[in-house]
Amino acid sequence: VEGRVRVAVVEGKVRVTAIDGVHMVGAGETRWFDEVGAEAVEEEPALDARAPRRADQKASRARGVGLGVRASSRLADGDGARASTSWRSLTQAGDYDAAYRALSQGSAVENDPAALMDAADASRLSGHAEVAVTYLRRVVREHGGSPVAPLAAFTLGRVLLERLGQPSEAAESFAHARTLAPHGSLAQDALAREVEALSKAGQAHEAYLRARQYQQQYPAGRRLRAVQLYGGLE
Repeated sequence: VEGRVRVAVVEGKVRVTAIDGVHMVGAGETRWFDEVGAEAVEEEPALDARAPRRADQKASRARGVGLGVRASSRLADGDGARASTSWRSLTQAGDYDAAYRALSQGSAVENDPAALMDAADASRLSGHAEVAVTYLRRVVREHGGSPVAPLAAFTLGRVLLERLGQPSEAAESFAHARTLAPHGSLAQDALAREVEALSKAGQAHEAYLRARQYQQQYPAGRRLRAVQLYGGLE
């Protein structure tokens, strides 16, 4: 998002020194900071039972390894070196179309959760949802113990639900995201999206049960209104 940077940590911890103090971002966490370094609220589209979610906005990603962090930066317009830039650099710079072209031409994707997530981003954000699904499923299947696996399962659920129209499979993926990190930062949203997916799959009773669960666990949850609508609690 222009004017902001997203710090997404795969392993270890990242220290972010900002104008409002020092922030520690741990493994599996994602935090946003604005152009002066202050922590900002992530602009995640609100869950709405009556309208589709907005398209993904381009965001830069920084992944920390140990106590290090690789920050993404946007390539300068007209950069003559773009043709030789790796697909991962293009992805992290937000040039998803060019990154996907490089991937489709046979660029290798390392069997590493961070690399697979970058490949998934390049694919889904360039309009190739089916290809993104293959990378996300590899993260969940082959790297289930990685801190990034819950995010991969959650993103997989979103792609299946929003892009491919497969709500039953999406519900399973959201449920799996909660299983991987039942107390993680994505758990509340994953349960809410599971209710939505079950409702859209015609599984009204299961949607109702999950909605009751959400209502009990998060009585003041930010997704409560949509969950109640999808779960038939009103």
